[in-house]
Amino acid sequence: MVTHRALVIYNFGIALILFAIGLASVLAGDNAAQQSSRLTQLPTFDEGSRQALEQQADLEQLRARTLFYFDLAKELKRARNIDTTRYFYDARTAVWILATLFVLAGLMVLTLPREPKVPPAPQ
Repeated sequence: MVTHRALVIYNFGIALILFAIGLASVLAGDNAAQQSSRLTQLPTFDEGSRQALEQQADLEQLRARTLFYFDLAKELKRARNIDTTRYFYDARTAVWILATLFVLAGLMVLTLPREPKVPPAPQ
């Protein structure tokens, strides 16, 4: 038989665990954003483009291509950071919603009337 106390402990315990996971995701998201290295976020360029840049004789075309790749690398870096941030934000939001639902369930259990204790029937 499930007791009133067991339901309260279950709901508030799960909510506490989910809130802890939410806080951990906040810390992990902040640490991931701070520890990202420039070397790990450099995009990979195709080999043919590199050879074309090395063999280019006209400096204006070389400058235009270089600026294009520089802008491309900047946009790729920004997109990667946004994706990482959104992943942590979405996970954090889902955890907060679930924790809130368990808190609400725990509060609803607290409003339930308690069963009267029935003394055991004499035999």
